[in-house]
Amino acid sequence: MAKPPDSTSKDDDELKITLSTTTCLVEKFQSALTKIPESQEIESSITDPLQVLETAASLIRAHAVKLTLLATNKPFTPSAICKVLREASTVALPTIMAARETIQPDLWTGSFVKEVSHRIGRLLEGFRNLLALIPHQVSAMAQKVPGKVGNESRDVMMSTGILWEACDALQSIKKQGLAGILVKKATEWQDTVKDAIEELKDWQEEGEDDNEEGEDDSGVFSDEKEDIYDDIDQAFKAEKLPQDATELREHLANCLGKLRLIQSLFTAVIKRRLKTAQTPEFSAVNKNQDYSRLEVTIQQLSLIPDEVDEVAARFYQHDSDGAKIYLSKCIGHARTACESIRLTPQGKPDIFTEWSDKWAEIIDANG
Repeated sequence: MAKPPDSTSKDDDELKITLSTTTCLVEKFQSALTKIPESQEIESSITDPLQVLETAASLIRAHAVKLTLLATNKPFTPSAICKVLREASTVALPTIMAARETIQPDLWTGSFVKEVSHRIGRLLEGFRNLLALIPHQVSAMAQKVPGKVGNESRDVMMSTGILWEACDALQSIKKQGLAGILVKKATEWQDTVKDAIEELKDWQEEGEDDNEEGEDDSGVFSDEKEDIYDDIDQAFKAEKLPQDATELREHLANCLGKLRLIQSLFTAVIKRRLKTAQTPEFSAVNKNQDYSRLEVTIQQLSLIPDEVDEVAARFYQHDSDGAKIYLSKCIGHARTACESIRLTPQGKPDIFTEWSDKWAEIIDANG
């Protein structure tokens, strides 16, 4: 008489298969995230993709809790873990990807699409890492080695914590909306410009201070260690701005003025255009909202920080011609960004329109 199959063995085999298929699905979705969705008409029942992402992310978070409890506590039940994995792979994960497909660059801007994709990617990576730990936890519990079980359980819980953070980040997209994400990015770019201005200003003032002769302190810091520290400190400092470098100082003063104008542009754009950007409606797109111009502005603003860093680097090398070249690029990006959103999304002039015209006149003055 044939011996009936061991139910425990069947459950273990089912868990292995379910883990494998779920992992393959996650990896497939990760690969899909590397491609920015092309702008096209999509027939979808999703009318609020950000709400869908928030709900689906909360489901993944709940699934992670269940998986952690089932994988780290007795009695260990493979069938229960399989049920949770099937729910995640048939509902929550596909829903997240479906919502992401409806968020297209022509309506949401490429920067927003990239941010959403990045947060989804973090969630998928966290979920995949959690799946990878479950077999190790199963093995540890089967061997009944107390120390090993404890270590594997801690790894599972740590991985779950990372996944929770990714879920929270994706959920917060709904609250932040299009405006919140774009404001956050633009503020980060503006901070880079601010830092560069402060550093160049300090460098300028440091050169002026060096013209004053101080007391001879060679006897005070005669210790060899102090000399070493001074050498290290000097190695990481930019070459000082000479007092007699009149032309370089004039270029620097002019540059600081231009950079301050660019900084003020960030402030105006954030207040008058980004904070007022409305989240698109998938079910009834407002044809009067021209998001393509906003996309141009975001792209141009994103290029400014690196160019500003190059401006500073050229000044530190006493290369005024090089600094001029990169400053010209900064101004070009800023001018294009400003011009793209000179009018409202409805194509009408407003207070920003008048301000931007004056800004353009000032930044073009004096070379």
